[in-house]
Amino acid sequence: MDEPGKPAADNNAPEKTTWVNQVLKAVSKLRTLYDRLGRLDRLAVIASLVLFISQVFPWYKGKLYVVEPDGRVQSIVAQHSGIGTFSFIEIALLITAASVLFLLFARAEGHAIRLPISDGTLFASAGVWAIFLIVFRSFDRPEISFEGASAEMGLQWGIFVALISAIVLALVGLSKQRSTPDAGP
Repeated sequence: MDEPGKPAADNNAPEKTTWVNQVLKAVSKLRTLYDRLGRLDRLAVIASLVLFISQVFPWYKGKLYVVEPDGRVQSIVAQHSGIGTFSFIEIALLITAASVLFLLFARAEGHAIRLPISDGTLFASAGVWAIFLIVFRSFDRPEISFEGASAEMGLQWGIFVALISAIVLALVGLSKQRSTPDAGP
């Protein structure tokens, strides 16, 4: 029975605390793993995270003017994020960024993953692949259409954030490649 003047006990409090503690433990573990990485690997993590997150930023914006039968002009504005135009390209970008992150955090945990190429070569290749996909996507823009009329979308700042992060990833890979010789198989 609750005492007068005291708030009733929250039955969900232990579950919330447990969930919050699990999230805090996961964040703490990720922070510890991040701290174990070298300077270039940390830059690769940041570039990959930005590349991954940039998919939700606005990539395209377009405006279409439609003349109604009564003579009024209707303006339709459409804005899409990278993920909003989900296709092979966006999937490939997400997989590329996630693969680099997976490799780096596996290395930070001490797993010995043997690859036929060095990490630097892999990061440079991932960056160049992402650059290619983003540049291709900047030319292959979605269209907006309404009642037979259509207009092409212009580029927004999100696609440039993705492009810059891909360039950084490629440059980090090249720097890492120069600092450590290719180990080979």
